[in-house]
Amino acid sequence: MGVLGATWAFIVLIAKIGIVFCSVCLAVYGLNIYILAYLSGKGKDRYRQKYKKKLERYPMVTIQLPIYNEKYVVKRLLMSVTAIDYPRDKMEIQILDDSTDETVEIAQEEVAYYKEQGFMIEYIRRDNREGYKAGALQNGLKFAKGEFIAIFDADFVPHKEFLTDTLPYFFGDEKIGLVQTRWGYVNQENSPITKAVSIAYDGHFLIEQLARNKAKFFMNFNGTGGIWRRECIEDGGGWHGDTIAEDLDLSYRAQMRGWKFLVLPDIITPSEIPPNWVAFKKQQFRWAKGSIQCFKKHSRTIIKSNEPFIKKLQSELHLSYYMVHPLMFFLMLFLTILVIAGSSVTPLMYFAPLAIMAGLGPSYGYLVAIKRAENLEWSKRVPHLLTLLLLGFALSVSNTVAVIQGLHKKGGEFVRTPKYNLTDQEKNWKKKDYKIKDKKIFLEGLFGTYALIGAIIAFMNFQMFWIAGFFLLLFSISYYFSAIMTYLHGR
Repeated sequence: MGVLGATWAFIVLIAKIGIVFCSVCLAVYGLNIYILAYLSGKGKDRYRQKYKKKLERYPMVTIQLPIYNEKYVVKRLLMSVTAIDYPRDKMEIQILDDSTDETVEIAQEEVAYYKEQGFMIEYIRRDNREGYKAGALQNGLKFAKGEFIAIFDADFVPHKEFLTDTLPYFFGDEKIGLVQTRWGYVNQENSPITKAVSIAYDGHFLIEQLARNKAKFFMNFNGTGGIWRRECIEDGGGWHGDTIAEDLDLSYRAQMRGWKFLVLPDIITPSEIPPNWVAFKKQQFRWAKGSIQCFKKHSRTIIKSNEPFIKKLQSELHLSYYMVHPLMFFLMLFLTILVIAGSSVTPLMYFAPLAIMAGLGPSYGYLVAIKRAENLEWSKRVPHLLTLLLLGFALSVSNTVAVIQGLHKKGGEFVRTPKYNLTDQEKNWKKKDYKIKDKKIFLEGLFGTYALIGAIIAFMNFQMFWIAGFFLLLFSISYYFSAIMTYLHGR
């Protein structure tokens, strides 16, 4: 056997080991979804009543609105925030504006208008974007008067009862540092993408967040639609810009200091779902990179802590969850190598149940979330679960790059998700500004072709490789879908 032959044999061996490793790891994440789905359904009545109290006083609240180039939604945002039912002398509003376009003029005009109406509202602008959203929030905190800090991104539309619904929980326990509401949607019916993404968001809040909260595991602030006790923010060390997931970062720092968080699944704060594929993909890239940065930052501290083993394990799985995408990506790479090499995959089929478990875990969780959400008929939402699964495969190239960057770099540019002031009736975003381009379209096309070649070879040797061919074809279709949609939506 020559050097090339030995090298190829070594690559095949690595591929076999890699498939086993990826299958086992994916199965762990998949199995954990079953555990979280079970935990999320326990103790429903006791969970809420333990902390619920009457609002016996009206504390000073600062509402922070971090914005960056939000000309389409800033008016809607301020209209909803100023409509919140709360004494005006106890509600301070901060516009934290890092914009570089006409949003600046729009926001300043709106602030002047609401000041004339008697609102305690301030326009705060920095001369740089240092720390991005984290920097803006920390800068605003220096001027904030509130005992509690509510935060809304520009695409959110809080109900007028937001403060009266959330504040009472803080008075049930002085160690509660955060109350997080569930996201709702103003444009769920825009497209197949928004319908699918709404299922993913519901799964996060109604399964993952709820389960972690009920089981007293560490959970996270979702960056918006929540309200903090100011003391908790300051005791946790404030907002840091060394990750692009400032919400997740502060959440763990605060909880490791002993603060408690609550998620309120029955209190919904409407928001705008990214209406196109590129916007959603960029959002997921930021979340993936930021989560892995937080995993790298906090993992060792969590392991060394005195927390129970199960809490440590759940924290590690939580922070590292986006590792599922590189695991999926490398599973595709290794599987194609074995198919091309003509190497028998029969021994590896013992790990097929693990792969199936990994795949069905999220699907089961989403089905439970669909049933619980009750925002549309169950039968109408279930078909969009197939679209969501396709999106999950399609993200594996982009999010693999995000994970690699998160492991090697601190901070980075906070690429905002564009908002267009959409509703279920208003769907037109194509003629508006804030288009995003994504250069990873070439990688997706390349690996889509790579997986397709593997699928063709697998189906040519159908008896030995038909299962591998099915999975590789699914990867190929997903990658081509992402590449095509990235091109069309980025124009």
